Amino acid sequence: MKWRDTCGMQDMYQSWLDGDHDISTIPKEEDPFWEPVEDALIGTANIFLQSLGYVLDFEDSLTITDLKGNDEGVLNVNVSPCSEKGRPLGEEHYVDEPQELLGLPYHFKVCAVTNTYTGKLYHYRYKQMVSG
Repeated sequence: MKWRDTCGMQDMYQSWLDGDHDISTIPKEEDPFWEPVEDALIGTANIFLQSLGYVLDFEDSLTITDLKGNDEGVLNVNVSPCSEKGRPLGEEHYVDEPQELLGLPYHFKVCAVTNTYTGKLYHYRYKQMVSG
């Protein structure tokens, strides 16, 4: 925190105590007490995509694990093969061998149905990470 922010906080607090200003009307960018909400990593959940090699849907409840290996929550996901426009594929698209898909365009959707962290719903983001 900068010295200027500390002085601004003191001035604003004193103004509020004196009843000089309605602090609820101050824009966020001028409010020294306001800080933007930042993302916080609570853990990770791994989705194994082998079923996509056979053009099969995948639905599961995955444990969110923190960096120490503790369970921090549950992420319910659905991974579904789809058309380029996001429409579900029918049974006629299923394959017996994943090699049949080589060289063909392939699209799928990842839907996080619900996520809980100590009993509360939270906003989530995911990052695509592909390993060898």
